[in-house]
Amino acid sequence: MFAGASVHAQSDQALKAAQLRFREGVALYKKADYEAARVAFAQAFAVLHSADVLLNLALAELNGGGHSLEALQHLRQYERDPKADSAVVKSKLPALIERAYKETGHLKVLDAPAGAAITIDGQPAITPLPELVDVSSGRHVLEARVQDKTLTAEVVAVAGEITPVKFGAVAATQAAPTTPAPTSSAPPVAPTATQPPPSGDAPPATPSESFWMTRRYVGVAVAGFGIIALATGGYFGMKSTDDGDRAKAAGANLGPTACANLTPPAGCADVKSAYDAQDRDHTLGVVFLGLGAAAVVTGAALILWPQSSPASRTAVVPVLSAHSGGLFLRGDF
Repeated sequence: MFAGASVHAQSDQALKAAQLRFREGVALYKKADYEAARVAFAQAFAVLHSADVLLNLALAELNGGGHSLEALQHLRQYERDPKADSAVVKSKLPALIERAYKETGHLKVLDAPAGAAITIDGQPAITPLPELVDVSSGRHVLEARVQDKTLTAEVVAVAGEITPVKFGAVAATQAAPTTPAPTSSAPPVAPTATQPPPSGDAPPATPSESFWMTRRYVGVAVAGFGIIALATGGYFGMKSTDDGDRAKAAGANLGPTACANLTPPAGCADVKSAYDAQDRDHTLGVVFLGLGAAAVVTGAALILWPQSSPASRTAVVPVLSAHSGGLFLRGDF
């Protein structure tokens, strides 16, 4: 009796704590603190498993930003829940699901080899694959493994659009495929099937390879830095010219040897300061111009160079000296 009463007391305590977290989540949601509300609702739902808590969790995820995929999955879970409010399901839920759909990406695998084990970003996908797989927008890597063959497809999912995925052909084999062991103890990502967008657009017949990849984004950043460096070098070049003009003007009335005397006139200090500034600004101008030109060329090469194989490796190495600077691009293309 004592053990049973203890378990019952702990259950009641957990239930009260979950109900308290739910009320805190409602208060936080009304204050538009959606992230804190999301955490509170998630903790409450882990204990209560209530349809109402689930809907509030989905709304906090949808309004907070960064959790649109979870919101879409939870909204669909609410739609399937027999305890869901039928009025909400009919009137408000379709618009919420459509909004979450437009904020997430959707993959359509066109040619997964028969019997292949599919992973998305290293996590096993549910099999068989649904017609569309909901994912967060952005870059994703898919792998299809059949016996000793592994095919890779890299795509960039665009929010609200269907992104086709194509692995390529695999030689037919009679042997049964082997399923790889899980790579970690983390729970697998469970993509969910989804309906087509309201517009009813069909995916293109042939997927196009994404031009933008990590190397080209780096190229844009390097080229942008180069343009800034060129502008900075031009500024120091003009400043060096102004320093030279100031030095000449300061020494115009002193004569060519006045500053060589043991007791030079007071104006010689200004002349020397102007010439020192001219040398410094000239050196900085040369360094920034050299570095900027090298960065622009390197960035253009990273952007315009044709797509390389996955085994290719590139690196950008800065090279600086007292009077010059630049970037050295090395690697296999």
